[in-house]
Amino acid sequence: WFPGHTVLVEGFIPSYGNTKKKEVAATYVLGWELAPRWKLNASLRYATESQKRDDWATWSPAIVLKAPFAERWTAQLETFGVIPQGQAGGHPQYFAGPGLQTLLTPGFELNLRLGTGLNSVSPQFYLSTGVGLAF
Repeated sequence: WFPGHTVLVEGFIPSYGNTKKKEVAATYVLGWELAPRWKLNASLRYATESQKRDDWATWSPAIVLKAPFAERWTAQLETFGVIPQGQAGGHPQYFAGPGLQTLLTPGFELNLRLGTGLNSVSPQFYLSTGVGLAF
């Protein structure tokens, strides 16, 4: 019942152009293996953001349930939010949707996520693709 966990810290410092804005993000991730290859993951991300002269922070909680349905394929259901703190005119946005992952090799994963916004200020639809590399 004790989850695996990790902390990710990222920093962005401009190296070219007119901007002087620095951004930082930190994410705490918890994960449980519920059954062979079934996983429940939760995370909380904090990031600084900026646009023109407006600086604010964003909190992004997420929960994902992943279940295998073939040897190299996994389906998922997820829900997540993007909650601005201190942004002029900022409103929380909430989302939910399914996704698919496939392992092309033991160290290379492709994924696809799609879903919908759950409140009136959220985009009605999202779609994202990605890759994962293990080394």
